[in-house]
Amino acid sequence: MDSNSFGRDEKLKSRKQIERLFREGKSIRQYPVMLVWIESDRVESIPVQTGFVVSKRNFKRAVDRNKIKRQMREVFRTHKHGLYEAVGGKGMTIDLMWIYTGKDHPEFKELTDKISAVLERFANGIQSSQS
Repeated sequence: MDSNSFGRDEKLKSRKQIERLFREGKSIRQYPVMLVWIESDRVESIPVQTGFVVSKRNFKRAVDRNKIKRQMREVFRTHKHGLYEAVGGKGMTIDLMWIYTGKDHPEFKELTDKISAVLERFANGIQSSQS
């Protein structure tokens, strides 16, 4: 697998996993994004499965929601390596859901800054809590 790819196995698609994630998950907020996560009981070679959400309430047109999700996926795809090292090194599997909570169209640089900051906080938390 290409290290910079975001393949089918990395996408969170299971309804049961998503329901459990929203019911029991913990969150990290960095406006305009929020990360909801939970340790998974999957036994797979992929350490992290991820999904992306943009509210229909704030963005009525599907074109706008899809563009924001596409941008979020791109930022995650290019900045996921530190997270994968932290999680994979501990032998954990984690489910993540990225939620865009802003009301305006984001600049790509803003999304990059915020998502990379959340990823760094999350990876550092995983490394320190599981030591």
